[in-house]
Amino acid sequence: MTEPIARRRFLSHIGSLPLLGTSLIWAMRPLGGGDRMRIDLPELDQALSQHLRFVRKHESLWLHGTPISDVAVLRSFPSGAFDPKDSWQRAAVAEEILIRGGFSWGAAFAEKLDVLKQSSALILAGQTYLAPDTCTAIQSFAAAGGGIVILGDVAHWDENGMLYEPSPLADLEGPRVVRLSVDTPRNDSRAGSAVCIALPKQWRSVAEAIERVAKRGLTARLYGSTYVAMSAFQTRDNRLAVHLVNYASPKAAGPLRLELGPAWNNRASARLLTPEGADQPLTLARQGNRANVEIPSLDAYGILVVG
Repeated sequence: MTEPIARRRFLSHIGSLPLLGTSLIWAMRPLGGGDRMRIDLPELDQALSQHLRFVRKHESLWLHGTPISDVAVLRSFPSGAFDPKDSWQRAAVAEEILIRGGFSWGAAFAEKLDVLKQSSALILAGQTYLAPDTCTAIQSFAAAGGGIVILGDVAHWDENGMLYEPSPLADLEGPRVVRLSVDTPRNDSRAGSAVCIALPKQWRSVAEAIERVAKRGLTARLYGSTYVAMSAFQTRDNRLAVHLVNYASPKAAGPLRLELGPAWNNRASARLLTPEGADQPLTLARQGNRANVEIPSLDAYGILVVG
C-alpha cells in the first residue's frame, strides 16, 4: 500500500469530523490475530503522525465550534423499525445527493427536531412512519418559512403503524415546499460493511431544488467536483472553517469554487490549510450579495478558513 493510499484511507475515517478523539479511536482499532492495532502498521505511521499533528495544531478551528447544518435529512425511529430497508436506503440516497451537491448538512432525528432551528431546508425521504407530533413540527417548520423537499411517499402511518386517513402531510404546500418523484436504485451492498450508494438519474435536479427552497439560507456551497465532501463549522471566534475531503485522492481535485452566503460575503480573508504544506492565501471575489473563493487544487484534505 502506497503512502498516498494510506493517507486516503486514514482521511476517509476522520475527514468529515476531524476531531482528535475520533482519529485516535480509529487508529487504535485492533487488527485481529494478536494485540496489534492499526496505529502499529508501518505504512500508516507517517500519514497518521502528519495528520494528528495538523489536527492538534489547528484544534481551535473546531474546539467549541458549532457544526453548520444548512440542510437536514429527517431520520425517524418508527420508519427505521417498520420499514428498515427502504427507510435507510432512501435517506442514504438523499444524504449522498447532499455530499455530491456540495452542501453542509446534518441529520435531524424525529425525536429531537430542535436542530431545525439551525437549518434552512429539510429533506423527507423514506420516512413513511411519522408520529403526529413529528408531522406537527414539520408543518410548523414550513409555516415559519423553512424549505422542504419531499422525495417520494411520506407519513403514511403513525409511530404505531396505524394508517393515516389522510396523511397529515398530504396537503403540505407552499412556495418553499417541493415534492419530487425520483427513481431510487438499489444500493450495492458489498463485502464486509461497504455499501455503494446509487444515485437517481435526477439527482442534480434534486440538488438544485434544495438550493432553491433554502433560498439565501445556505452558508456555503461547493462547486467543481462531485468527489469532494465538505463539512462547515462556525468557530468560537466567529470564523468559518470548511473541512474538505477529496475522495478521489490520490488524484487531485480542482479547481474548486466555494460560494459563500450573505452572512459571510463581507469577510476580509480566506486561506487554505493542508497537512502537507504551508498555508495558502486565497482570494475572495465578490459579485452582488455573493462571494466566491477559488481553490486551485486539493490533494486529499484541507481546511478553508474564512475570517
